[in-house]
Amino acid sequence: MSDLGVSRVLLVYIDFDNDIGQCGIETPIIGKERVIDSAFKFAMCKPSDSDINALFATLRLADELARKGVYAEVAIVGGDPRGGAWAFMKLTQDMKLVHESTGISKAIAVFDSVEDEKVLMIMRNYFEVVGVETVVVEQSRSIETAYTLLAKYLKKAIEDPRYSKLFVGYPGLAILMFSVLALFNLIREGLLAFLIVLSIAMIVRGFNLDVHLSHLSKRPAKLLLTGLTAITLFAAASFTVMELYTHILRNASLSIAIASILKNYSYLYLLAPAIPILAKAIGALIRGSYRTLFYIAILIDIVLLYMLLQEFSYMILLTSDPTMKVSELVVHGLASSLLVVAIIVLTVSAELAVRELTRKRKKEAPNINVQISSPSAGKTV
Repeated sequence: MSDLGVSRVLLVYIDFDNDIGQCGIETPIIGKERVIDSAFKFAMCKPSDSDINALFATLRLADELARKGVYAEVAIVGGDPRGGAWAFMKLTQDMKLVHESTGISKAIAVFDSVEDEKVLMIMRNYFEVVGVETVVVEQSRSIETAYTLLAKYLKKAIEDPRYSKLFVGYPGLAILMFSVLALFNLIREGLLAFLIVLSIAMIVRGFNLDVHLSHLSKRPAKLLLTGLTAITLFAAASFTVMELYTHILRNASLSIAIASILKNYSYLYLLAPAIPILAKAIGALIRGSYRTLFYIAILIDIVLLYMLLQEFSYMILLTSDPTMKVSELVVHGLASSLLVVAIIVLTVSAELAVRELTRKRKKEAPNINVQISSPSAGKTV
């Protein structure tokens, strides 16, 4: 027994994201000689990886324990580059194999990152953890390196045509624009215009709208439909903003503003989806598809929905009117309920009718094919 009260201990180096496995070295690795060999192979594969320093720190700790009379076995366990549950399952498997192979009950965990500490709860299922060693790798000349990298990237941003336009050209234009606007005391308007242009550019790039538009340009009909829909939505949004602004100036309530928008501009919001649906209905009619019935039903639903929104606007206006009659509110409420029922019934009926007609067509299709493919003798089958 050593003076530390422990005769045998296992040093387990934990590589949560299995960097060592990416160099073709399989884990678990058990035994000091095998660990030394693996450490050198890993160093040749990834010489700048911090795991190398941590591995040699583990071996040095084993030598220090040996000098104090403790038999220290060394092992490496690895997780998975995908992290999460994948890494935990792989580490559990490695821990079990190491425990069965060594038969050592006490262990010291060695790791070089906070993420690796998560494995301690798994390790305690197989070993009595008597110590935890965190290896902090010293980075020499870190400040000088940071300044060197910063200077390198700044030089690239200025001299490389791909980046100079973004980091120097556009900011230069913006500064020039604001300088000229400041001379004419139009800095506020210029800032608003700049923010609008910037937001549009961010939306286009963020949603890959430029890519979608390039695809649409190859299909003029689809581009036309998309353009009409976008223009309709833009008009609806513009009128909505104007209406809200007008009601704010009049100190009108929000409910009155909403009722006014529903009454005056709901048709624009409904016209936007109606355009592509109408195009689909025409396409289905040309193909002779029964889906034409469903698209026609949806178009009728849009008309009914417009009527429903009109009823809602009347109801909102009635509730804001002190001279409101309850009977009028009840009438509009019943009308709204009937419209909702009509929309549901029409949609469901159209879908069921399309399915039934399609099913009948599929049943009749084989018989038609047999009659057409008559034998050469001229007889029908």
